[in-house]
Amino acid sequence: MLGREDSGGTGKEVTEIQLVVNCRHPKAADATSSLAVDEKEIEANQFAAEILMPKRFLLRELADNPIDLESDEDILRLSAKYAVSSQAMTYRIANIFM
Repeated sequence: MLGREDSGGTGKEVTEIQLVVNCRHPKAADATSSLAVDEKEIEANQFAAEILMPKRFLLRELADNPIDLESDEDILRLSAKYAVSSQAMTYRIANIFM
C-alpha cells in the first residue's frame, strides 16, 4: 500500500510505503519447495536463476574459462563471481546443458 500524508501544515509531504507480505509458515514452505513439484515454484526458481546467472553470460564465461564440474574450487570461484551458492551454480550449469 502506497500512501501520502501531509506532515501537519509544514507544506512538506511525507511518503510512507508499506509492504504487506503473505507469509506461509517456514516449515510448510520447506516441505515442498525443494521437491520441484509445484509448477509456480519451478517457474519462480527458473526466473530467479536467469536473473542471477544469465545463460548468455555463463555460456560466455564457460567458453572463455572452462571449468571442471567435479572441482569444488571451480564451482566456488564461479558461484562467488555471481554471488550465489555453489549448489545454485551447479544446478544452473546442469540445467543449461540438459
